[in-house]
Formats: sequence, structure tokens, C-alpha cells
Amino acid sequence: MQNHSDSDLLILDNPDTPQPTPLSPWRILVVDDDEEVHNATRFALSGVHLLGQPLELLHAYSAREAEQLLLCETDIAAILLDVVMESNDAGLRLAERIRHDLGLHDLRIVLRTGQPGYAPEVDVISRYDINDYRTKNELTHDRLLATLTAALRSYQQIHALNTTRQSLRNIIDATRDLLSRGDIRSFAKGVLVQINSLLPMNQGGLIVVRTQDETHATAGMHMLAASGPFQPLIDRPLDALNDREARALIQRAFVEQSYIHGVGAYALFFPGSSYQLVAYLHDSQDEPIEDDDLRHLFCRNVSLCLDHLSLIQRLQHTALYDPLTSLPNRTSFLDTIEQHIGQRDPPEHLAVLDVDHFNTLAGTIGTEMADRVLCALTKRLRAAFSGEPVHLARIAGDSFGLIGPEIYLQPQRMHTLFANPMEVGDLSLPISVTTSIVPLDEHIDSSLAALTAAFTALKLAKQRRRGGTQVYTNDMSREQLARITLMHELRTADYARDFFLAFQPQFRLIDGVLTGFEALLRWRKPDGTLVPPGQFIHIAEYAGMIVRIGAWVFETACRHLRQLLDEGWRDLGVSVNVSVEQLRDPGFLLMLERTLTDTGIKARSVEIEITESMAMQEIELTLDVLERVKGMGIRIALDDFGTGFSSLAYLQRLNIDRLKVDRSFIAEISRSAQSARIAETVAQLGRQMNLEVLAEGVETPDQVARLVQMGYHSVQGFLYAKPIAFAELSNWLTERDKPREH
Repeated sequence: MQNHSDSDLLILDNPDTPQPTPLSPWRILVVDDDEEVHNATRFALSGVHLLGQPLELLHAYSAREAEQLLLCETDIAAILLDVVMESNDAGLRLAERIRHDLGLHDLRIVLRTGQPGYAPEVDVISRYDINDYRTKNELTHDRLLATLTAALRSYQQIHALNTTRQSLRNIIDATRDLLSRGDIRSFAKGVLVQINSLLPMNQGGLIVVRTQDETHATAGMHMLAASGPFQPLIDRPLDALNDREARALIQRAFVEQSYIHGVGAYALFFPGSSYQLVAYLHDSQDEPIEDDDLRHLFCRNVSLCLDHLSLIQRLQHTALYDPLTSLPNRTSFLDTIEQHIGQRDPPEHLAVLDVDHFNTLAGTIGTEMADRVLCALTKRLRAAFSGEPVHLARIAGDSFGLIGPEIYLQPQRMHTLFANPMEVGDLSLPISVTTSIVPLDEHIDSSLAALTAAFTALKLAKQRRRGGTQVYTNDMSREQLARITLMHELRTADYARDFFLAFQPQFRLIDGVLTGFEALLRWRKPDGTLVPPGQFIHIAEYAGMIVRIGAWVFETACRHLRQLLDEGWRDLGVSVNVSVEQLRDPGFLLMLERTLTDTGIKARSVEIEITESMAMQEIELTLDVLERVKGMGIRIALDDFGTGFSSLAYLQRLNIDRLKVDRSFIAEISRSAQSARIAETVAQLGRQMNLEVLAEGVETPDQVARLVQMGYHSVQGFLYAKPIAFAELSNWLTERDKPREH
């Protein structure tokens, strides 16, 4: 060894530099197959302090022994490694294992060799991240200390950097975990877990929450998560914490809204838009994160996650609760139904309650007052079912859903709730409701099916009598499925292939002259099944298909009439039924004009029929459209007359050409004096208003005789002819009468 006074020795720490408080010793591993080297190194480093810390030497006498030691020992800062041991490159192989297999990247390696030249120095240092590469005779005492000091300083810097990097990774992982938390309780627990992953707590910790609208009083603070001896305090107010100093530290963190480090404890403050949290950690060995920037980053990330939780909770509340009444909404109610299907024996029941004529009420008193009615109704329902196992929700504008045992949802009880008027401001409003009830039994397999069944029964209840109740039955489900199937088939029908018109002849009663036909729509499905109009017309109206279908009927009827006229048949007209949906269609009048122009049919040869009940639905709209139709020269007939509730005033305003008396009166004309009086009254009304009167459904000679006496103008019915498909109409006309010459 050279003398310690070598001039080229590195100067160690400045003795005037304040030394840090002694910490645990640097752990140095000496690896060499020469016992003398171990003894010399032990002697040279005995009692030495480097960078303010003592040294602890570990010894291995082969590369294999060193590897085993590295597998079980931790926190080794540097290794003095001999190159040539059990093989000429044993040290180099160990260095490669340390970096590539063991993953010890903080550990600093100083290579020592007594046989230089076995590996190029620059190549070895670069490839294996070697701190220094010296021959053994170069490492004098002072140079050994200088080399180790440089290695330890490098380890210190790399270790700090990697620790910071790991802390950042932990913060990122913590953020990812906290973002997945769905409620404040789970979030608080997650914060405690993540802090513990950054720094294990010796004697437990607490997470205290305070909502933003609370004062600084401890009465507004609750402990939501805890570990160690604090666990019994979960869900209790902060006042329940007996440790006065801990309470003071937590309160101070809330007040100062910052990190507070006390004696043997500290508190981290996490601000948020809806919640504020303080994490109290007791008797930790150190601060949670030594780096102020990292601690700030951690707290900031937790706060952002806290705001994210608040936002998610607000969105969830908006998604699941009605903003007007604060009741669960339809989405939330569907989940509740799902939880109750088939859960009890006897099964629980679902009820839907719908306010009668609410839209009319809202149009009368205004939207704001209507909203107040709904709130008052909600208050009444809540009071009625308070303390009972009944779930209440607002599932549509004026519809409410209830789930509970059958005994609590008796129809009479629900209707009795609205026996007294609803007091809203200065208004006293009588309210009635229509309800439906569905047993959540084995026939109901989903929440959507249950709610669909409830609205199916509700619709039937409204059709029968407003203010009543309809209990759902399985037959309704089958009927509904049949309607849905029919609707689908109707949507996919090929009009040219599946639809056809049948023409029922109409005759002048006095002399039996054929005057025209009523065009009747028929639907034959591809399998040959003939679907009655009564089954599919109302479905077409409900599904919004009647406008298109009605246009096809009118256009086809006019084309067929054109063909009859071209064949030489004269003085014939055609009558076509239209629905109120067609009258509402902005393109209805244009369709009539275009069809008449395209076919060359004179307007007076065409008649449109509307039912009496349909005309009364939207009287002003009907009057306006029919006036324009009359202006085009098209005739108008009022069908099914006598079954509706039209007044004489409206009848005059309709400006119609013909009344068609419903077949139900004609069928009873010989057997019922009342039906005979109605039929005669209609004939007199027609004469007084200068209207033609036609009797439908004439089937017997006796009916004809009575109709002649009463003064009817026209008839149609099976006595004269059944509806005839157009393909057969020419033959029927030919057999009845020869074509007239032009």
C-alpha cells in the first residue's frame, strides 16, 4: 500500500460543512476470494464515517456466495467486487447478474482486480454501470475512501431519484385507485390505504370528512375511515376522539387548510368542492413524503379526485333522481323493480298512478303551477306511505310508480288519497288518478317487462274509465305481443303485393241505380292470412303509418275508378275513408290535388269519409281542412252517424254532403222502436239540412221497405252486394249491366 499522504488523493467532506444527523450505516459488500483482501479492507475502513454515516461491511468469498447474499439482504449501497475469482470473469458475470437479473440499479459497483487486462476498462464501466474500475494496488487507503465516497454519493443521488420516481408512481397509482371510488366512504378508505402505501403507519390513522357548508365546529366532522386503534371510531363524530392533541391537530388542519406536522403525528389537508378531508397519521417514523413538492402533488391529486367524486355523485343524482320532486326517476325505478322481481312469496306488486287530464290542467293553470301540483302530489304520497315498505318514484311527466306488498297498494286506498282537493297556492284543485297494478310474479322476468305491463294495463284502464284501476293479466301480455308482431308485419308489408282494395257498391234507393263504391282496404299477408281492418287500422294510426297507407288507398281508388271509366262505365264515384292523422298531415291536400291531376278524375266523382267521433276530436282543424277539400270540389260524408256526440251547430259548420247512418241502427230497425226512431230522425235531419242520407249494412227487404218510407236516398249492404275485389269488379258490372256506348 502507498503512504496515506499521496498528493493525488480526493479531498473528502469539508470538515467545516455541517454534518447531517447520523443515520443507519452505509452497507458495503466486499466480494473477493482472498481472505487477506477482506482483512485489509476491514482494517482500512474500521471506524470510518463517510457522508456523515458509519460503514457496515458484509463479506462474500465467491461470486455465487455474493449473489445469494444479495438475494436476502437489502439496502446495500456499494459493492467492492473482485473480477477474478472462481473464474477469470466471475466478477463481470456477477455485475451483469446484479444489473440485468436482480434489477439492483441503485447499488454502486467498484471493480477491483489483481490481474489487469481481462476486460477493457471503458467497455466494462459502460456496459455494467460500474462506478470505478481499479487494480488492487491502486486502491491505497485514501484512494479507497475517495472511491467509496464517490460511489456512496452516487448511490445517494440515484436512490433519492428512484425513490422520488417510485413516489410519483405511487401517487399515480393512488390517483387511479381513488378515481375508481364511487362514494365518499370508499374514497376515505382509499386515501388511508394510499397514504399507507407511501409510508407505513406505526400506530394507525384516521380520515375525517367535513362538507363544505359545515362550520369549523367539530360537530360537523365525522371519521369515515380508520386503521389501527382508531378503527372503533369509524362513522362517529370527531368529538368521540378522546385524544385532545389529535383533535386539535385535525381542527387546525381544517382551519388553516394546510399540512400540519405535530409531535409524533401529522395531518394532511385535502380540499374539495363538496367535501374536505383531513388525514391524521399517528406516530409515524417520518413525514408521509419528505419532498414538499411530492407531498403537495399527492394532496393536489387527492383533491382533484375528491372533486371528481363530487361531480360523479352529482351526475349520478341527476341520472337517477327527478329534479322537480327529488324522487327516484324511471331509470332508478327500473333498478328497484329488478331487485323485487320474484323475491318474496307472495310477490310484491308494482303500481303505476297517472294523473287524469293533467295536460289539460297544465294548459289551464300554467306550467309553473302544474309543477307545484306535482310537488304537492309527491308530498301527499310520501306522507301516505311514510314508514311503510313502499318504494316511490316519478317515472313520467304525470305518472308515479310504487313497489311494495299488495296490502299497501290497494286500489281503494290509492284513490282515497285524492278524495280531497289539492291545495296549491290560492287554488283548490280536484285531482283524480287512474292506476294499474302488476304482480311481480314468475310471469314477469325483467323490470322493463314489468313497467311495460303496467302501462299496458294503465292504457286499458283509461279506455274503460278514467279514475279506475286495471290489474294486469297474462292475457294482456299475449294481446300486446300480438299487436307488436302485427305492427312489425305492417311496417314490412309490400303495399303493391299485400294490400288490395275491395269495393262495396252503393245504390240509389228509389230505383236501385248503381251510383258508386266505397273503397275498403284489405291486407292479405304473404302466408295468405287475411287481416281484418279492425285489427290493423288502429295499429297503423298508433304507429304513424296511416298517412302513407291512406295516401296509397286514395291513389289506388282513383286509379281503379279511372280504369272503370276508361272501360265505359259512367256516372260512378268512389268513396274513401280518411283518418284524423291524415287531416293533420301538411301534405294531405297536396296529395289529393296531385292524385286527381295524375288520374284525370273529376273532383265531384270522389268522396272522402270521416267518422263523427273523429270530426269532434279537433273540430277547428277538421273544419279548416274540410273547407279546403270542399273548395277543391270533393264531396264529404260523415260516417257512422249517430254513434258520436256532435251537435247540430257543429254539423252545420262541417258543410258535408252526405250522412251515413251506422249499421247498428239499421240492423235493429225492424226489431227496436228506438233504433227505428233514430233512423227516421236522421232522415228528417238530412232533409232539413239538404243532405243526402245513406244507410249502411242493409241486409233484408224489410229494412229496405222501412228506409223507403223514411225517405233515405242511398243504401249499401249485403242485400245488394258484398265488397268486391277490383280484379272481379269488371265481371260483376258486366253481369249486372252491359257497358253503355260513348
